[in-house]
Formats: sequence, structure tokens, C-alpha cells
Amino acid sequence: MVGRVLPEPVPDWVAVAAALALLWLAARLVREVWRRDRAAAVLHGAGRPEAGLLVTDWASARAVAVPPHRGRRGHIVVTTGLLNLLDARERAVVYAHEHAHLRRRHHRVAALAAAAAALHPLLHTVPAAVDVLIERSADEDAARDTGDRLLVARTIGKVALDGETVEAEAGGLGFSRSATVRRVAALLAPPSGRALPLLALAAAGLALAATVTALVEFAELARSWMPPH
Repeated sequence: MVGRVLPEPVPDWVAVAAALALLWLAARLVREVWRRDRAAAVLHGAGRPEAGLLVTDWASARAVAVPPHRGRRGHIVVTTGLLNLLDARERAVVYAHEHAHLRRRHHRVAALAAAAAALHPLLHTVPAAVDVLIERSADEDAARDTGDRLLVARTIGKVALDGETVEAEAGGLGFSRSATVRRVAALLAPPSGRALPLLALAAAGLALAATVTALVEFAELARSWMPPH
């Protein structure tokens, strides 16, 4: 029986560099988890929602779906600036959009994508791509709930054009210049019938699975470099 041929041990500096790289990636993941947990805690501490809705006195037009956190149920936060900007039908679009985020647990999908990017820096574009899919999914849900795709498109554009344009937040009615154009254009076209929630979950899941697989294989290779006892 031929024994397994072990590779030559690598130089100490290579092993140290690999260990430092793994520690750095672990620190990135911990920081990302802490950041999301902290953001959820802050949003839950902003006040007590009534019937799942919390209105904050802020001039900027914003809406956020706050995910469940440490036993607290998820709810929606909207600003007075948003309520003053929109009419009743447009507010219904926002509520439907945010409820879709909560119902479909989009915060978990976004967290998967963020974890993949934290563990594998080359996947840094994945979270933004997943965020767009998440927002498109919520847009389509809002269009079905309201029965008016044009109304949803107009509401998105109206909020995006009001004041400062901001980047999308996890679980929120976020806007960036390029993403807003794509979302409005998609709503002005006939429904595509694509399973957007599944696409978002698949993209995040595959990215994380590939990252974990690569890390496991790297750990196995590092273990094989160790000389036998």
C-alpha cells in the first residue's frame, strides 16, 4: 500500500501570512455582523411602533423595513418628510414595498450576500447586485398589491428626485441613481415573470457557498502542509 505523499512544508512566513489573512477575513465577518446587529438595535430603539408602523420627525423622505431583532417583531419606519411628499395612493405603495421586505425576510438574503463579501473581498460587488434584486422584488410585490405599475414607478422616481439621493439600505426603500433608473424602467415594462426573490436568494447563497467551500479547501491544504507527528 502506497502511503499518501505529503507536500513539502511551506516556509514559516507563508504560514504566518495565511493565518493573518484568515484572521483578517474573520474580523471582516464579525464587523459586518456587528454592524447589522447595531443598525437593527438603533432602529428598534427609535420608538414604539403602532400597528407595525413608526413615524419619525425627519425632513428627509425615507422609509425602512426594520427586521425582527432579539425577540422584537419587525416593523416599518417612515419619516414625516416622506408622508408630506406623497399622497395617499403613493403612501400605499411605500407600505406595500416595505411589507414585502418583511414578509419575504429580505434582510436575511442581504446578510448572506454581505457575509460572502466579507469573507471573500473579490465578491464585493455581490451585495449591491443582490440589493437591486431585493428592491425589484419588493417593487413587483407593491405593483401586484396596488394593481398599478405606473403608480409604483412614479412613487419611486418622486422619492428619488426629492432632496439628497441616498444609497439603498438593507431592507429599506433605498435609492441610488443607477438602481432607480433600472427599477423604474422595469416597472414601465410588462411583468417579466422572473422569480426575483429566488434570484436574489440564489445569488447570495451561491456566493456564500463558494466562499465557504474555498475557505474549507484552503484550511485542508494548510493542514496537509503540516508535517506528520
